[in-house]
Amino acid sequence: MKRPTSIIIYSLLAVFFAATTPPALGYALFSRTTDTISVNGHTFATYQMTIEARVLFPSTLMLSGGRIFSEQKSAACDKALLGATNAIAGGAWVGGSDAGVFSTNVTISVNGWHHLAFVRDAHEQRNYIDGVLVVTRDLTATPYDQPIGNSSSSFMGIGAFLYDGYALPAASFIGAISWVRVSGNARYSGNFVMPPTAAPAPDAATQVLFDFTSIAPGTTTLQDLSSNNFVGTVAAGFSGATAPTFVPDPPLVTIALYPGVNTYPGLTITGGTGITYGIQYSTNLANPNSWIGLTNLTFTQPTELWYDSVPASQQQRFYRVLQGPIPIP
Repeated sequence: MKRPTSIIIYSLLAVFFAATTPPALGYALFSRTTDTISVNGHTFATYQMTIEARVLFPSTLMLSGGRIFSEQKSAACDKALLGATNAIAGGAWVGGSDAGVFSTNVTISVNGWHHLAFVRDAHEQRNYIDGVLVVTRDLTATPYDQPIGNSSSSFMGIGAFLYDGYALPAASFIGAISWVRVSGNARYSGNFVMPPTAAPAPDAATQVLFDFTSIAPGTTTLQDLSSNNFVGTVAAGFSGATAPTFVPDPPLVTIALYPGVNTYPGLTITGGTGITYGIQYSTNLANPNSWIGLTNLTFTQPTELWYDSVPASQQQRFYRVLQGPIPIP
């Protein structure tokens, strides 16, 4: 699929902005182990449950594994999905007697989107990556073949999470989340399934659904799309909690001009901290192969300002911003 882009057009007489492809998927970037979204309320499941998310591990960040979704209340309730480039884990606590999360070692590539899912299905637990069954646990010969534990006073979180009875929070995974969903049924079975890429529509089994694909940067509260209407609050739930960055994709690009004897064109780009973006230019939009890489920018803050070294009086250039890194001749 072609990466979505935006084009900035500079000339001596005018400056125009045009979108060249439909808007694509944004995401929430969890770049610190303390990044979190606290969610009020609780889920309820008996023998079936699915916890899933669409995630990306950017190579530009110092990657580490951790929590993607959590729900807990003392020993009564503990539900989780964890991810890293070398492991996937999930769990649905059964009355305080579960041995912990159900995990397996895997290899997950960086810089690409992946679907991770934990499924509890009656007497079995399963982990999936991109629709492929990677491990199964038969519960019938274990003490854990019991109903899933629930609590009406449990609390939930996306990213870092402070467990009831603990002084310090469990770390968030480092990476991006497009959407996360918790369901009261076993959505996936068999050795291979076709998981959703875009955020799924809520249905009767949906208990939690947060879609980060069109969240404005700086948003502080988010609406759950399930019929439970939970509310997510960023940087809440424990002392020292920090907010994930909501990243538009394509990045938001606006014009910037450096005045003087020559006018130097520039771009103000709003994207994600730790993400690398590439800037290309073309002098002929009629030729789709005319784009030339100018530079790669790895963001140290949500908004960066970049100026071209060639003034607009010297050459008309068309600019676009891609998620990088891109080749630079």
